[in-house]
Amino acid sequence: MRLGLFVAVILIVAGCGGKTPPCDDETVTAAVRGNAEQTITDALLRSDPELRVEQIMSRVSITLTDVTATDYNKSIDKHTCGAALRVTLPTEIAALNDYRAFQKLVLRDTKVEVEANDIVAPITFTTYLSEQDNQLIVYSEGENAPAKYIQGAHKAGAFDADLSTLPELRVGLTLYTTPGKSVLLEPAENGALKFHVNHQSHMCRSWTQFITEERGATLVYDNPKAGCSLIFSRLGQIMLVEHEGCELMAKACYPDGVYQKQ
Repeated sequence: MRLGLFVAVILIVAGCGGKTPPCDDETVTAAVRGNAEQTITDALLRSDPELRVEQIMSRVSITLTDVTATDYNKSIDKHTCGAALRVTLPTEIAALNDYRAFQKLVLRDTKVEVEANDIVAPITFTTYLSEQDNQLIVYSEGENAPAKYIQGAHKAGAFDADLSTLPELRVGLTLYTTPGKSVLLEPAENGALKFHVNHQSHMCRSWTQFITEERGATLVYDNPKAGCSLIFSRLGQIMLVEHEGCELMAKACYPDGVYQKQ
């Protein structure tokens, strides 16, 4: 947040004429966009301090739409504003939100709206001049939801992996891994696919079963007698795995996770 405030001060002090610019002033909206970019950058670096953030930020764009003035305090010349913060993503990354497993495993409680390739979140911001040196202060709130989405997509490998090219599963063994466990897919003699779930933890047994249904890029294991089913959502080099049921399995041994092809 500090970077956005600092940039706003430098840009506007010479030309503001001693009066706080309104909500839709370009210098104000540029500062809000800068705050949003900094919030996303901070979120990415928290999950990966060695990350070259510029490689991700070069693939997204940040805009403000529907900027409105919600209040004006004349006595202190302070504007209170609202807007829609739009972060435009590559098409294949925005499409992750269509998968319940991505929402469940990666986003959890992060609430965002996705419109085409845009993550949209309502934000509020205030703009006023400091008493000491008449410098512009722009303070904004609401950028956390888009930042968490991008952080989650990065942690899932979406910015690094090929999300469009599906591996051919019937030409040999196909291994997907996530920390602590792996899923190995192999073609069986009867033409079906067999999966093997393996855990590094000695508390969880390896598990081998046949895929019972293929729906394009989605693989399903369904065993009504055991009350257990799994959904394998293949997104290019990434696979999302979530269970439904499986009451006889310890929670720590669920195969749920975001796996990457090896």
